Amino acid sequence: MNDKEFAKQKARVVKIAGWWIDQLWLRGWNVEVKCHRGPWVGMRDAGAGFVVPADITCHWQYAEARININLEEVKDLSKEKLEKVLLHELCHAIVNEMRYWEEDHSHEERVVTHMTRAFITVRDHSRGKEKGLLDIY
Repeated sequence: MNDKEFAKQKARVVKIAGWWIDQLWLRGWNVEVKCHRGPWVGMRDAGAGFVVPADITCHWQYAEARININLEEVKDLSKEKLEKVLLHELCHAIVNEMRYWEEDHSHEERVVTHMTRAFITVRDHSRGKEKGLLDIY
């Protein structure tokens, strides 16, 4: 990835992440969005042949988080798919402190996946893209 493409992809990621940081009331947190040209040192293995496009490290006690994002993996994603990747990671910041009660993080993954879908639906409804309960009756 050349410098021009890196700058373009980074700007896209930072814009979407910033919007969701505001919407999720995480502006009071110190959230760093760290963009990488490819895999980074310490990148998590998703297993089963899946490549992790992004991950988040949180220190909820201090309201700090860092999203690492592999720009090579997300450069061809639509805006909506990239938005879901970033939103999913940001949802981890919200629920991260629950992690201290269990070693298996599958429950957290299910919760943040559900939250991501719910937030996208609410966002779409507010933009008039989804029919809501009031539209049905």
